[in-house]
Amino acid sequence: ISAAPSEGKPRLVMQIMQLFNERWSTLLQKLSTADPLQCLQDSQTLRDISLILRVNERMVSAVGAACHQQLWNFYDHMLKIYKVCSDFISHSTAQQGTQVMGHTQVRLMRNVKRDTLRLVQTFVDMAATEEGANEVGLTVQQLAQRFIPPLLEPVLADYQSNLPQARDAEVLDLLSTLATRLSESISAEVAKIFDMVFGCTCDMIKGDFQSYPDHRTKFYGLLKAINSHCFQALFYLPEAQLKLYVDSLIWALKHEQPQVADSGLQILSHFLERLMTLPQHVFVGFFKQYYFTLLQDILCVLTDTFHKSGFKLQQHILLQLISAVESGVLNEAAPKQKVMEYLYDLIGKSFPTLHRSQAEIFVLQCFTRARQPAEFQQHIRDFLITLREWGGTEDYFYEEERQSALKEAQSSDAQWRMQVPGLVPIHDPSRAAEGDMDDV
Repeated sequence: ISAAPSEGKPRLVMQIMQLFNERWSTLLQKLSTADPLQCLQDSQTLRDISLILRVNERMVSAVGAACHQQLWNFYDHMLKIYKVCSDFISHSTAQQGTQVMGHTQVRLMRNVKRDTLRLVQTFVDMAATEEGANEVGLTVQQLAQRFIPPLLEPVLADYQSNLPQARDAEVLDLLSTLATRLSESISAEVAKIFDMVFGCTCDMIKGDFQSYPDHRTKFYGLLKAINSHCFQALFYLPEAQLKLYVDSLIWALKHEQPQVADSGLQILSHFLERLMTLPQHVFVGFFKQYYFTLLQDILCVLTDTFHKSGFKLQQHILLQLISAVESGVLNEAAPKQKVMEYLYDLIGKSFPTLHRSQAEIFVLQCFTRARQPAEFQQHIRDFLITLREWGGTEDYFYEEERQSALKEAQSSDAQWRMQVPGLVPIHDPSRAAEGDMDDV
């Protein structure tokens, strides 16, 4: 089928799927002549539905957008079956508790729900491209408008209302694919997704580092997809939801599983990078609320002994935060002097055996080396080695290094200021020093 001309593919799909379409019609007729819930409690019926959905999913993964009409023919009925299964599981868990999750009917109904979600996810992933949409004579927006609105409401409402043990991690996978492939269409739904999925998932995973591993991994996959493809929509969220988004990234940084911790670091680094490209009033407003929290938490994971594998991204995020201050664009939200004093106090409180001169040298050199990423990384590495090797000694042992760091910081700042026309007065002593150097 894949090698056939585009105009002939839908007909070939219908032909090869004829047997399963007839079985589907028989099932629908059975459901329409009796109570649907009663019929769906029959194990063989549920197995038949799962089989048909899985065969369609494999066809979609092989053929792509050519399955558009095939899927559309039973899409509404599929979602109605999904809703019936969801309601039955919700009612059963509410009445009898989580022990019903092991019952045969409940397990088979959950299989039907998951197969439905995987089918839609595969179709969106394969068909929601310019090439795929053109193949069926539609635009990506038309495909999204046709398939997504009927899907979101029952899926999101079911996820939110169910007990944590009954929530399907495949919902998060589906939403990640929607955000990636249909970014323009799904951006308008980001607030609803956060409202109905984000909060309840955070409640599931924030209590410890072990519960619900599938939800945990796929949750951060969803955050990554939204951050990459629906970035602007984040700043239209209510303040409470944006705070929850930032908090979830901070939880990821501290996670014991390297995979989750690395995902959090990558998302946060990309978020900060894109944030600094927005209008100044946007990132200044954000950093007014979150700068010092992010600085404290990234320094915490950077200096502990449990997250060594993330060193490269940890120091890069610290560099992003310090570079933003060093460049002067955050004077309103995080003045350089205030950040230096905060960092100095934080180092002193976190490492009481480290004496004041060492902390002062570290802070000064963080800012003087902020424009040389390689030197900054080496500086952070040296500081971490120092924390492991030195307990404490007298301040005067470090006086020469402290003075050298002060002079380097002053020189670096003066050179940067000299590059900006009009920033340094004509009769400023630093201009005279530069003139002397030119004479030499």
